[in-house]
Amino acid sequence: MTAVAAFLVGGVMSEPASESADTDDRAEIEDLRTQVDELTDRLAAAEKKRERVSSAGRARHVSAEESKDTNALAADTGPRTDGSAPTFSLADATSGPEASREFMAFAEAQLGRGEAGHVAIIDAMSDVWTNREMVEKLFGDQTQAVRQLYPWIKFLVQHEEQVVGLSDYVFRTMADNPKAFEKIPNGNVLEIFTEGVGILLPGVVDDEQLAVFRGYARKILETPKDKQPEAIASIRGDLKRLVSSFWAEPLDPVEALERLKSGAVPAAEVGRLLRMLPPDMLVGLDISTLIAPALREGNRDAVRVLSMNPDLQLDAWKTDQAVLDGLAKGSVQPWFLLSYFSAVGHKEWTDVRPFFDRALGGGEKSLNAAVQALSQYLPQKMRPDSIYIEDVLSRFAIETRMAARLKAVYGIE
Repeated sequence: MTAVAAFLVGGVMSEPASESADTDDRAEIEDLRTQVDELTDRLAAAEKKRERVSSAGRARHVSAEESKDTNALAADTGPRTDGSAPTFSLADATSGPEASREFMAFAEAQLGRGEAGHVAIIDAMSDVWTNREMVEKLFGDQTQAVRQLYPWIKFLVQHEEQVVGLSDYVFRTMADNPKAFEKIPNGNVLEIFTEGVGILLPGVVDDEQLAVFRGYARKILETPKDKQPEAIASIRGDLKRLVSSFWAEPLDPVEALERLKSGAVPAAEVGRLLRMLPPDMLVGLDISTLIAPALREGNRDAVRVLSMNPDLQLDAWKTDQAVLDGLAKGSVQPWFLLSYFSAVGHKEWTDVRPFFDRALGGGEKSLNAAVQALSQYLPQKMRPDSIYIEDVLSRFAIETRMAARLKAVYGIE
């Protein structure tokens, strides 16, 4: 479970997720995640194929070599032998490697305790996340911190079933007893399971067990947001993606087509369903109407669907109107237009002029958004000539500052 490893020895270096997180922080996080993925691939290539059988649960055959690796890892992490469950505190650590080994020993013992251990692990993760100063001190050097990822990946793979058990506890608790997570400082701790373990679960558990997790997620999403602690409320978007994509029920093409024809399909799921259909089944499917509600809200998933399916037969008037409606009510922002134009194959001014003619006359919000797009967000080939802009300036009441910017961009005195 790569994201758990990233959290414990690297991911904790990032600031809590927020809309205002700066680009450099996000780039560092993505770089670390990439390194984790690369290490996971190396592990998968080196590990022998494991044999799983289904009986009361999922079992695995452990080879002699794997047993040797497990024993060596246990010796390296120094698990307790006196029968007591260890505790963990960052305050006791003098280096990142020491903290990592101590948490590994702590987690190994707690995983064997069942739900009581699960509670202890989540509490410890929460404590780690609140001790930002100590985390920076121990793991601030990514060159050293990344060296701890591979041992953690091995540990997590070798404790696969117990990690699934921990994940079941987390999702079940969010669904059935959300108040139990009131003390979790923010959603970053839970993202370990929604953005990390959750994405990997379909390759770890069988369809029956995945359906259980899907049920947890749906129950969480059906719970009113104001009835949930902030840590849970903040990861609802992750859960929606899991349900609509990674954890979605397998469908045959006929079922996928019927789902699309029903019209009640989230934009994030439309793309997945479309990819299930052979070209002949796309004939007669009104994609423009299906995707219009998401375009009206400025939903990037809608643009992604259009970009990834360039051969779809679209009614440009319908899709344009959906975006124009969004401009008029303020749900579509000017920067969204370029993504939309590219997704539907518009490349030059002649392609987009009908859209701007309608947008400029669509009311105050639409007018302002169109002017901003004309002055900031269009590449050279999509821009009109200065005569068009002079006509716009003469016919519409444009705020002085925005009018000045238009003149500057198009070289109008």
